[in-house]
This record gives sequence, C-alpha cells and structure tokens, in this order.
Amino acid sequence: MIVRIGKGIDILKPLVYNQTKVDNKSACILGVNKIALPLYELENASKHFYSYFEPYLLNNFRTATPVRHISINPNPVDKLDDLTLLKIARAYMEKVGYKHQPYIIYKHFDLKRIHLHIVSVSINNHGYQINPYFDFVIAKNVCKELVKEFNLTDYTKKYKVENNLDLKVVDYRESNLTQQIDSVVSSLPKYYKFVDFDGYNAVLQLFKVKALCREMLSDDKSEPVMYCALDHNNKTASNIVSSSKLSLKVDTDFLNKHFKESILSVDLGVDNKVSDQIKSYLSQSKNFKHFKKLLKNQGINLVTHSEDKSRFYFVSHKHRRVFCFSDIDTQLFLRLENDPFFNTMLENTKKKKDPLQELVQQRYVKLNKEFDSLRAHPSFDFVDTYYNSCNKAEFVCFFNFLFNTPAEDLDQKQFENLKKKKRKKKRQIF
Repeated sequence: MIVRIGKGIDILKPLVYNQTKVDNKSACILGVNKIALPLYELENASKHFYSYFEPYLLNNFRTATPVRHISINPNPVDKLDDLTLLKIARAYMEKVGYKHQPYIIYKHFDLKRIHLHIVSVSINNHGYQINPYFDFVIAKNVCKELVKEFNLTDYTKKYKVENNLDLKVVDYRESNLTQQIDSVVSSLPKYYKFVDFDGYNAVLQLFKVKALCREMLSDDKSEPVMYCALDHNNKTASNIVSSSKLSLKVDTDFLNKHFKESILSVDLGVDNKVSDQIKSYLSQSKNFKHFKKLLKNQGINLVTHSEDKSRFYFVSHKHRRVFCFSDIDTQLFLRLENDPFFNTMLENTKKKKDPLQELVQQRYVKLNKEFDSLRAHPSFDFVDTYYNSCNKAEFVCFFNFLFNTPAEDLDQKQFENLKKKKRKKKRQIF
C-alpha cells in the first residue's frame, strides 16, 4: 500500500476536484467524519462541505499549509470491498492522529486500480497543527502496520523490468503504466526508422504514447525525453514518465543517433514506390475513411500531425519506416478539406462556434459603435476608465438628460412659481 500526502492552503481545490469526479460518476463518497451529508442533491456541494472545515481554518495559528489531500493506493492484486476500504481509511486516519478531525473519504474508480482520496485539515480545535514534524515518516510506518493488520499485498521497493516486453497499445487506466510505456519505447527504435522527432511521435501515436522534449541538441549534451499516455482522442491522460526510468534510455542522444542512421539508410526507390502507391489509393478513394481503409489493408497507417493538421505521416509496417511526402500532403488536405469524415476527425481540435454566441457578439459590436458616439459631460470623464461600454451608455444617457433639457425646464418652473407666490402675497396685503 502506498500513501501520498498533498499539502495546500485552499481546501476548495481538493473538494472541487473530488466533487467533479463524483459528478462524472467516476468516484463516490465512501464515508465522512464529523461532517453531515446532505439529504438531497446540492448544486454546489463543495461549499456545503467547506462550512465544516472553515472553523478549523479560522482557528489556525502560524500553519502555512493546513489542508491535507491524502491518497491511499492499495495493491491492485488485493480485491477489497467497500467495507474493508472504509476500515483501512478510518484506521489510517486514527493512527496518524486525525481521529477527531473532519474528513471525507472518496473512492475513485476512474482507473482500473481502485484508490481512495481523503480531504481533511491538520488543525485541531485549539488551532495547532497535528504532527508538525515527520508526517511522511509517520505515514510510512502506519502503512506497514496496516499491511500486516489487513493482510494486504505490499508493493515492491523498485520497479522491475521484465525481459519479455510485449508490444501493445498502452492503456492509461492500467496500474502498470510505466511498464507499458517501457515496452513501447524500448521496442520501437529497434524495428522502425524515423528521421525526425515528429516522425517518432507518429509511430508512438499508434500505440497511444507521446514524447515530449524541449529541443533536440546536436552537441554531446544529452537530455531525458518525457513520455505520457494518450486517450482515444489522442490527448494526454497520464503523468509524465522520464526516459531515465525505462530499461532502454531513449534520450536525446539516443534519438539523434537513430535519426542519422535512418537518414543514411534511406532508399529512394522505396520512397518512389510507396508514394506512387499512396497516390493511386488517393485517386481511387471515395472519402477520408475509405482512403484510410485502403492504406490499412496494405499495412500503412495514416497519422496526422498533432499541431499542423495539413501534415500527414505514413507509417509502413512492411518497410518499418515513417514516410512524409509534402506533395501528397497538399493534395490530400485540399481534397479532404470539405470531407465530412475528415471534419469529424478534427472536431476534437477545432471547436465549432455556437450560432447564438455569434449573434450575441455581433449585437455587442453594434452596441459598442452606438455607445462610443455618446458624449459625456466634462465632469464625468472618469466614466471612460471605470465603466465598460454598456454601462457607460446608461450612465451617459442619464447625466446628459440631467444636465441638458430637464435642468432648464426645472429652472423655468421654479421661476414661474416664485412669481405666482409674490403676486399672491401682494394681493393678500392689499
């Protein structure tokens, strides 16, 4: 069992994070302590739970990070039910010294390995911090006690790499994510050739892996390359894994050598043969989906560039090489620009504008033009700096009305009323 302790200042951040998981049905509240659960669904449950932690935070003395966001990760080998998970969480909080503290236990099942998240505060009733020193050491000792108490399977101290690495698509929901990335990264350079970093990412994308690097250095300096897993939409869905943790150190130095070897082994005859084959399939294809299917039947995968969607990479499993043809890219993009299948593929990167939002934006621009023509009284020039255009219009209209026409009318009426009063007084005297 592994426990991770996160420290912070704002308790709303872990509350909102866990509540979004609950709303997305990827987590649930397993138990609470000194906190009342709402009897009905609330629009903002985080504020409801915050009210129970607020008295402890207001009573704080000199503690910079009073918030605790604890993650308890049992070994995936142990199949634990909700009751035992709740007992483990309560036993941990009691042995650490948080028995009388308010806390919420969340059960997360967004990954294939079930784990717990506990949100609490380290401030007691008197305003002092619980276990101000060696809290990580205490947590480690408590984990060893809980493993013996509940007969749990302990994690190995170091990550062991198996000799027989299976080359398969990476699943970010699995517990052995580092091992999956290691199998892909360590195997691909042995079998595939690519001449640049984008081509390397094109092969990795087929296995749902992405490589990150600041810059490819040409000198003797070597920097580690970071890897992360992708979801079905090719978006990052895991933490970063450094190349130093893998069995084969695929860093910048290793990749630069591989790029040079791939450039030297380029065969122009194979390039012309593959390009002619792709052009023939492009002329025969009905749409983008049909074109990808024709290529796939011949052992060629079409991969689009992650940033520039007008660039395409052709991964040939027969020749075990990544091809990039600029002339085919322009023809393919111009032909598939109005293709519905191609547009559906780009929906994840290009967001469609809401028609209602466009109308609101047009109306806002028109109002800005009308309101900018209004002129304020010289005494109210500060309106330009403190008000936006919409509020400025109302403000200006009001004071223009006050200072121009209505003011003159009021003076004339007052003058006439005074004359009438004087006439009445004279009549009464005489």
